[in-house]
Amino acid sequence: MNDIFKNARVLVIDDEEIVRDSFRSILSPRKRDISALMSASADLFGEEEVLPRAPNPMPEFIVDEAINGIIGVEMAAHAKETGNPYAVIFVDMRMPGIDGLETVRRIRAIDRQAEIIFVTAYSDHSIEYVVNEAGPNVGYHLKPFAPEEIKQVAAKAVYEWNRVRSLERLLELIGSLSVENTHLDTMLNHVLRHVMETIGADAAMVLRGQAQQGYEHIQSVGLMADGDATERYGDMFNRMRQETPMDLTSGVKQTGNLVYFSIDQYQIVTVMRSTGKLRLDKLYLVELFTRHAGQALENARLHAELLEKQRLAALGMAMSTIAHDLRNPLATIRGALSLVDPNASPIILKMKEIISTAADEALEIAEDVLDFAHGRPFSKQVVPVQVVVDLVNDRVRHALEWSHARIEWTVEHPTGIWVNSAKFARALVNLINNAVQACRAADISAVVKVLIRQDSEGSIIDVSDNGPGVPQAIRDHIFKAFYTEKKAEGTGLGLAIVRHIAEGHGGTVELAGDEGARFVIRIPPGV
Repeated sequence: MNDIFKNARVLVIDDEEIVRDSFRSILSPRKRDISALMSASADLFGEEEVLPRAPNPMPEFIVDEAINGIIGVEMAAHAKETGNPYAVIFVDMRMPGIDGLETVRRIRAIDRQAEIIFVTAYSDHSIEYVVNEAGPNVGYHLKPFAPEEIKQVAAKAVYEWNRVRSLERLLELIGSLSVENTHLDTMLNHVLRHVMETIGADAAMVLRGQAQQGYEHIQSVGLMADGDATERYGDMFNRMRQETPMDLTSGVKQTGNLVYFSIDQYQIVTVMRSTGKLRLDKLYLVELFTRHAGQALENARLHAELLEKQRLAALGMAMSTIAHDLRNPLATIRGALSLVDPNASPIILKMKEIISTAADEALEIAEDVLDFAHGRPFSKQVVPVQVVVDLVNDRVRHALEWSHARIEWTVEHPTGIWVNSAKFARALVNLINNAVQACRAADISAVVKVLIRQDSEGSIIDVSDNGPGVPQAIRDHIFKAFYTEKKAEGTGLGLAIVRHIAEGHGGTVELAGDEGARFVIRIPPGV
């Protein structure tokens, strides 16, 4: 059988025997063996034997019959349970016992995947009512019918059933893959297009997250693939989410041709065809897509994390070796500086101070790199806030002078702060240096504001600047080690070390705000 027709099982439910016989003769006619006749003809006329070829590929239908709705439901249930479901079910509307519509309602409770086609001379219900009750994935044909019409309808329904099953298998396969995000994005985009086509949508946007924490854009297809359209439909989605009640029976909100699905942590916004209607019977495909796409994205994240850890291990080892080896020449520099005559000229003494400060800072950076590479813990104690402020001011004094930058301190912290003063000062220095560099690159005189305050949960250190801010595209990556956004300055460890120091104090650091760059460090009280 052709691969596109792997399942061509058909069930005909009709109380009239003549109708059932008609379906069988149309869909599964007896095949006459004419090979002997063709062979004799070739021998008689001295021609090559040529067997006729079918003009179009058609499924080889397997036709079963049920004389009423009760038996039809039982046969559909048995077929589903044994793993041989019917692809297409033809149903008469008027039958003794239960009518066709009730038959389909019961079958839908057992098998929502079967293609349903009503074939009847007349009905007690309107087509709209039948579609609403049985689902939009139904056909409706009147008796008497033309044989070729039934054959084409059955072939189309079988093709649709097998196409959707192939899509389901592809969705399940996606969830087991572990590929790079670039490849995964292409695959998800392609599959999402098929899903949207199946439910009758022209465009879709997939988001991840919840209203309280905000949404992360995952995928857009069709009209929503355009950046402006994504933002526009995103705003419409937010209004719909707040104003339109959720249909509890389907987990769907709809306003006009805009439909919103909420499945676990994923939100799907679709634009339905203006002339079409939401195919509720296919919503399980949307659920299947989001669940397996979510698993695939998680697999891709873990795969990327593994590669990143391997890369960091190699880079960390190299950086650790370099940092270790740097300590000896830096110690030599400091030793040489101690030999400078204290009565030397002011300019020489000034240069000695600058070189000494730079050597001290280089040694501290080397120690930070070693701490980061080896995950070393560090001691902490309650330190007056002013001690930290003085340490930071001393370490950034020369950088501020050269860059014509300034720090504005605001201290609203009546008690000491539980930190390793040297390490914590290093974290603030890194943030300030980043701000100064970003402002210098943007030709701005940097103003760095540092607010240190206290609340019931500990100490809060808020560092902000008047620079261009952190581009949206890199906000999720800035705390990763060796991520430098191709800057000419820095090792790519500055913010990674800030996070390492914050977490080493049992605290956190986060990027906050949309204007300038603003980092908030939270440190719990000492124990």
